[in-house]
Amino acid sequence: MTRAIDKLLARTRPDAAGERFAAGPAPMAGEPPLYQPMLAVVVSASADGDNRWTYSCRRAHKTAAGYGAASWTASGDAFTARNLAEVINAATGTQGNGVDAANLDTDDATFALQPIPAGAVVWVMRIAVHAASLAGEYWILAGGVPNGVDGGCD
Repeated sequence: MTRAIDKLLARTRPDAAGERFAAGPAPMAGEPPLYQPMLAVVVSASADGDNRWTYSCRRAHKTAAGYGAASWTASGDAFTARNLAEVINAATGTQGNGVDAANLDTDDATFALQPIPAGAVVWVMRIAVHAASLAGEYWILAGGVPNGVDGGCD
């Protein structure tokens, strides 16, 4: 049913140029269709500009009750995701977590935004990219994972 809806939406929604866009590649085994959230475990983070990171993630499955990394299992191939909370992050100005970068590095203290830590469980969604060369990207949904701040007094 979900694939049928994706196909219908792909045929009925025009892009900015008035052309129809494809729903993206068919999902790989275990991969969700476009616009369907799934849980994932962050495996690692790599810098992708000022106060932005790309995240290597794997699909998450709850395997035991309660908190703790041991109650989650990561499975499947790793995929790259970006964090919607980082879209407006830059070297200066107010960041996606609401903190002004100017307040992070002062004469008295040095702090910096941090990536989502490895082992964190996040909601991820595969979102279409409306360009001929790109079919879809994974994005970490912003509501749950603002970047932390860490540092100390000078």
